[in-house]
Amino acid sequence: MPDHREIKRFVQQGLGCNCPESVFDNIRCDRAGTDGRQFGRIVIGDRLLVLMLDVDGQGDLPAAVREVIRAGVAERDRNGWNRVRLVLRGESPTDWRGRAEAAFAATLPDDRTHMHVVDVAATASLGI
Repeated sequence: MPDHREIKRFVQQGLGCNCPESVFDNIRCDRAGTDGRQFGRIVIGDRLLVLMLDVDGQGDLPAAVREVIRAGVAERDRNGWNRVRLVLRGESPTDWRGRAEAAFAATLPDDRTHMHVVDVAATASLGI
């Protein structure tokens, strides 16, 4: 079961979100997927979409980044939300960060789309 207090803390402190406090009154979490790739999906206040992709087990990381970011941007635009943040989590981020950042930079659709790279331990308390 996702812990909404931990999600709020992570989004504000870990991702640097400056959304008003009232936005965090409505947090929804579930799992989603595209072409066989599963990821966590958090919608905060019908304004912010956070996608959590586990890097471990992704055979082609650049393709995964492109697919998930495109799906997130399409959902954000379809629903009229403000931002989408892709959180890539896995063991030893320094080993794969460069490939992920290059794929994100090549896909970046606008300034309302952000990517964060974290060690899997940073999200362990979220429950998603």
